[in-house]
Amino acid sequence: MPITYSIDAGLESALHRYKDFGAAWRWLRLPLACLVHTFLTEHGSCIDQAAGTIDVATCVPSNNQDRAFDHIDGFLRGAVRGDPSLDRFAWEPGLVSRDPATSRPERGELKPSAYRVSRQLEPGSAVLLFDDTWTSGSSAASTAAALKASGAGDVTVLTLGRQLRSDGEWGTTPTLCKDRRQRSWRRDQCVLCC
Repeated sequence: MPITYSIDAGLESALHRYKDFGAAWRWLRLPLACLVHTFLTEHGSCIDQAAGTIDVATCVPSNNQDRAFDHIDGFLRGAVRGDPSLDRFAWEPGLVSRDPATSRPERGELKPSAYRVSRQLEPGSAVLLFDDTWTSGSSAASTAAALKASGAGDVTVLTLGRQLRSDGEWGTTPTLCKDRRQRSWRRDQCVLCC
């Protein structure tokens, strides 16, 4: 479930600068964290209604093993730290890591072997899995499969944004682009409650 949609690299541009352009661009963590915090504050109950009680929440680890910091953990901690209403999701950022010996999943590939889960989960655990963007879904789906192999039952994926391309390169995204361009983004509505 995306917090917002991004057409033709709008959100990705901000994320790319935050992740890869050095310390001078780390200030972008703040608006990204605000977006996540606002969504979780206003729509945490939507997640509860759709997924039930979440036992643990974690992140899709970065596929860039050379980056000196965990970009998702950076803005996610800024979004939930010290807020008891958001800590109810029991965040465990280091639960999943990338297996450096295995290549990342390619677009459209399900590859749970690319991810390591640090501990066995209680059988049937409900997991909230957070990722920065959903482009093809390969990283999130592969991470979810690794979590399921470690005991998770339901895995609900929440992304900061769903990347759409209007050129038709990614399957059905032109239809979604047309729909998104006809609507204004409203923070009081999410994909679950609108």
